[in-house]
Formats: sequence, C-alpha cells, structure tokens
Amino acid sequence: MRAFIVVSGLLISTASTASARVDFTPFTSEATARGLSYLVAPYGAGPGFLGSGLCAADLDGDGNTDVVAMGKATGIITVFRNLGGGMFAQQVSGIASMPLGSSVAAGDFDSDGDLDLVFSQMGGPPRLYRQDAPFAFSDITTQGGLAGDHAGRSIAWVDTNGDGRIDILMACYTGYTTATANSTTRLWRNQGNGTFVDVTVSSGLGVPMKSFVVTPFDFDHDGDADLYFSNDRGYTAPSYMGNRLYRNDGGFFTDVSEGCGASPGYDSMGVAVGDLDENGLVDLMTTNIATVNQPLGAINPLFMAVSIGTFQESSVAWGIVPPIADETGWAVHLFDADNDGLLDVFLNNQFTPDRFFRQDLRGHTLEMAEAANLLGSTGVAFCSVVADFDNDGGLDILSNHSSGNLRLMMNHEAIERSWLELRIRGESFNRDAVGARLVIQANGHAMARQVFAGGTGYLGMNDSRIHAGCGNAPTASVQVWWPNSSSTRMLSNLPTSKRWSIYPPSSLGDGNFDREVDGQDLLRFDQCAAQNSMTAGCEMFDFDGNSVLNAVDRNALLVRISHDAADVNDDGLVNGGDLALLLSGWGGNESGDINHSGLVDAVDLALLLAAWG
Repeated sequence: MRAFIVVSGLLISTASTASARVDFTPFTSEATARGLSYLVAPYGAGPGFLGSGLCAADLDGDGNTDVVAMGKATGIITVFRNLGGGMFAQQVSGIASMPLGSSVAAGDFDSDGDLDLVFSQMGGPPRLYRQDAPFAFSDITTQGGLAGDHAGRSIAWVDTNGDGRIDILMACYTGYTTATANSTTRLWRNQGNGTFVDVTVSSGLGVPMKSFVVTPFDFDHDGDADLYFSNDRGYTAPSYMGNRLYRNDGGFFTDVSEGCGASPGYDSMGVAVGDLDENGLVDLMTTNIATVNQPLGAINPLFMAVSIGTFQESSVAWGIVPPIADETGWAVHLFDADNDGLLDVFLNNQFTPDRFFRQDLRGHTLEMAEAANLLGSTGVAFCSVVADFDNDGGLDILSNHSSGNLRLMMNHEAIERSWLELRIRGESFNRDAVGARLVIQANGHAMARQVFAGGTGYLGMNDSRIHAGCGNAPTASVQVWWPNSSSTRMLSNLPTSKRWSIYPPSSLGDGNFDREVDGQDLLRFDQCAAQNSMTAGCEMFDFDGNSVLNAVDRNALLVRISHDAADVNDDGLVNGGDLALLLSGWGGNESGDINHSGLVDAVDLALLLAAWG
C-alpha cells in the first residue's frame, strides 16, 4: 500500500509496493565524439588533488546547456558552447588561467539577463567574471570588491537576506595551508551596483571549519536559504567540528545543529539534496572517506528528514552501502535517472569504481553501476555535474577524471518515459529564481525540487533547470514558491515531455518582456490563443494556470493592461502617488494620459480610480 501525508497543503505519497526493476539501458561515453576535449591534470598535481570544478549552465540563453571545465595542469579554463543536440565547440571566453582554481558557479548577479561566472581558488580571492556579450567575459574581481587569501572550495550564488539580489557563498577549508590558517567560509553580499561586501561575521558565519561544501537549501520551508556545511575531519582535534546546519533568520544565520541528526563528525565531502521518500521534506546525502578511526566508518551517510529540522541516518536501510572497505566518495547527486518519478543516487569515487543506486518502487535502492555503465574510469574522479545536455528529456552525467579527458555519460534509459523540464523565472533582481521551491505531481509521485546555482555535489554546478520524471503521465501539476516572497502559483494539466517556463504572478501578461503590459501583449495573446494548445513562449498568458488559453485569461490580461496603464509612476501599484502625478499633469499631454488621447482629463482620472489598489 502507498501511504500519504499532508505537507504545505499537498497530498504527498511516501511508499509503494511494486517489485524491483533490474533492467537498465546503459549510459554511453560520448565526450570526445560530442566535442568535449579537455585533459584533466594527473592526480596529485597542485591543488587539483582535491579536485576541480565543472559548471553546466545555459550561458547564452539559447536553451542548450553549455559547459565550463576546470582542472588542466596549466590552469586553463575552457568554455564549451552547446551547439544544440549536445554537440559542443570550444568558445573564446576571456577567462584567464587559474592554476589555483577550485570551483565555479553561474548566476545573473547584475540582473541583465545573462549568466555571469564566479570561481573559487585554493589560495587567493574568488574571481568574478561578468558576461558582457554571449561567451565574452570580463574580470571584475577587484572592482567588485572581492579580495583575500582563501582556501576556497565549493562556491554558489544565493540570496541570503531577501533583497532579491544573489550573493556569493564560498566554503573554505580552514588552515589547509599556512597562508589560509584564518580562512573561513565567506559570504559576500551583492550591493546591486556591481560590487560586493563581505558580511560573513555580521551574518553569524565565520566559524573555522574544514568545509568542502556549503549548501544553501530551505529545510524549514519559510522561503529563505538555510545552510548545511560539509566538514572534513570533523572528529579530530582541535575543533571537533562536525557537519553543521544553520537556519536563516532574516539574513542572520543561527546554528541549529545540536540534535538535528545530520551533524556527526566524520570525513564529509560532497552533498546532495532531494526528497527521496516523497514526504515533502528535503533529505541530505554526503560522501565520506573509508577509515577505521572515525565514527561512521566507510558509510556514505544518508540523512533522511523525518520532520522539519530533524534527520535520521538511513544509508544502510536504503541499501546505500560500500561493497569494499576502501571506498572514498566525493561528488554525490540525487536525480531521477530513469524518469520514473523516484530519485536515484550517483557517487564519484576517488580510487574505486563510481556507484549508481537506482531507487526501485519499494522505497530502497538497488546498486546498478555496472549494468548502467557508470563504473567510471581508472582516473580518480572528484567532480561531476548533471544536466540534460542533448535536450532529449534524460539527465546525463559529466565528470572530470584525472589524467584523462572529460567523461560525458549520455542517458538512454530515461527517454522511455515522460518528463518535465522547467525554467523558473524570477521576481525583481533574482531573474532566475535561485532558491525557488517546487513540488511536481505526476504518475502518483510528488517530487520536491529547488532551484540551485552551485553548492551541491562537489565543486560543480548542475543545470539550474528543474527536471522531473513523470513515468507514463501525459500531464503534471506544478506548485512553485518563489524565494523570499509570498508569491506562489499552482499549474495543472501541464503537458509532459516538454520544456516550459513558469512565471511569477507579477510577470503574467508581459509577452514581449518589456516590463509593461499593453496592447502589444494583447496582440501576442491572441496569436497564442489561436493555436490548438498552449505552446512554449505563451506560458506568461496562462493567468489561471490550467494550461489552456481562453476568455478567462484574456479578461485577466485586459485587467492587467488597465492596471499597468494607470500605474503612472511605474512602481507596481496604483495609489496616491499615481493620482498626484495625474493631477499635476491635468490638461496637458504628458504624465497621466492613461488612454493616450493626448489630453489628461476626467477619462484618465476614471481609469485610474477603476484600477486603484
């Protein structure tokens, strides 16, 4: 029997009794054939012996996921443009070599519509590159206010204080070198003018930790980003600093690790987040190093959320156990490899074959790395990222194995089932809705997701598009909660095996993206509504979220047009400020001419009052 609980007003399924499945169409290795040629340094060469990052992101906004690769012995960073269908070409980018480079993340910090890049270094400040034109980046590290000699590991973009601007969050391995003896995880706040300010201490952070990854995720569903620290050597003197959980309290972070169940001290590296058991709460999985003198031995811990803020280690119960004593894990991902609606597990290992655990329908996993052709190579693997590189609806895996070329494993099993890929459009300055939370319901599953821009896996960034497997379901429903906001939307009957953009309530009706809803948008609506069904590019007109454009949506659009016309001062509200401007222009033909008659008169006043509030 499948049990259900209610979380945030949603009916959530928790288990199933169908038998395990052992068949799986193998992934195929296709990096070189697809144009990804990048030789990773040998294990032990410079900072690379702790791994180097990868980034999967649509840098030019064409709908194809591009790649940023790190790890060459020379420090050369290569950007690969996805030409479509998962075929790549090297792109001149303007990004300088970084021999000390660690991690990379893509985010639109200046809200200009394209993705910028930030890199961490094992010694030195993070490097900030602004994208000025497609694939043309400028180093603005100094003018952006980023400085310091840091033991930088994972790096991420996240809005920590709710001002709508994405900040830079970087994990640091305190004391890894003499020069970084005082280096702690750093938080730089986005000032909105191209500069950042270090607010680490004033935000409640800055405690010395040997952090490999700090993951921003909303564990308590209050709309803001909390933090989970993955700390190495957490069982050793002098700090004895195990993994830590910090709650975001209005931009100040409070340590709530005590008693949470996810903060033991061990050799913790990579972090994955996801709702494995579909109870509506986010679970945590971390990797570990095999050693006999630490509390968790060789287990890669799986911390299942049993209530908000409370976790239970459950790796053995879920079948995620090492087959040999010397397994050492780094990157880890929870993703739906076969599009059945259940999350699976992929682990990069350092000296032993990689691991792949497929979740069957009984609520536990089955190890299938060999059957899925995901054992990896003889090279040491630290970092991997997950994305649908060829846009076929299946999530692929890109890894950088030492002393070898990048390894791109293409997914063929997932295309047997339906799926959704969702790009969440943001509010205000956070154009890509970093931190948004979703629940997708299809085929009897309720799939919780969150929009990330780095901070998961190990040193890499997965594609920020939301992916959900839908089994054999022809449609799905989606609920979205925008970060640091009261905005939410529920969409129903959304056709599967398609890519959709989901817009916040404030953007509905703006079909030409000029931030004003007017007659041009009405023309665009009529073109969209004339089609037999809703198509990509028309989603912003679906006011009632039923995946059909009809008279209800047209009437809502007309209301929005009237409202925007009456919003004389363009502040999003129709109130006394607009009335004052209209009256100041009375009898003229400028401010307040709502109906564009050439004269501000009583008709305009009536229109304003009709849209009041």
